[in-house]
Amino acid sequence: MTTLMLVMTLSSALPAGESLFKGPGIRALVLSGETAAAKTELASLTGVPGGEVLRITTLRAIEPPWAVQVSAPSTGPVRKGDALLARFRMRVLSARRESGEALTQFVFERGAEPFTKAIVTMATSASAWQEYSIPFAAAEDLPPGGGQVCFRLGYGIQTFELADFSLVNYGSLIKLTDLPRTAMSYR
Repeated sequence: MTTLMLVMTLSSALPAGESLFKGPGIRALVLSGETAAAKTELASLTGVPGGEVLRITTLRAIEPPWAVQVSAPSTGPVRKGDALLARFRMRVLSARRESGEALTQFVFERGAEPFTKAIVTMATSASAWQEYSIPFAAAEDLPPGGGQVCFRLGYGIQTFELADFSLVNYGSLIKLTDLPRTAMSYR
């Protein structure tokens, strides 16, 4: 069995960037696509920053993975090459996968055809909270509302929670390589 290990890199204090959501990012996410294949619930939970989690259940196997997802439009502009940082916490409540882990794919893309992707990366979690820091560069100029973030849900029957979700645009205030990054390694 292969186990995914997550290692957070430490960074100095980050400059003030611009949130790409109005209000908490966790509240911006809504179910989209084949919505009968999944359900979401916003729940209060002590011990997590913000005190809220989005509980996500995929009710049946569905393909392709993007057929059902939770997504949110960006509310701020981005320029090609801007340094962006997505952060969230994730944990599994139940999964039918042999490893017991939940699986999703994090995406930032243009919100319309041709859906140009700036980042597509997998995220997995066991029952303990996993923290993710995902830095990436904007692939193109996008006006407010022109981009969207997605968590793809077509990875089998599972229930997991997301918490403390943010997407910040640092523009050219910091180099992409200086942003914190969750490194993935296998053991």
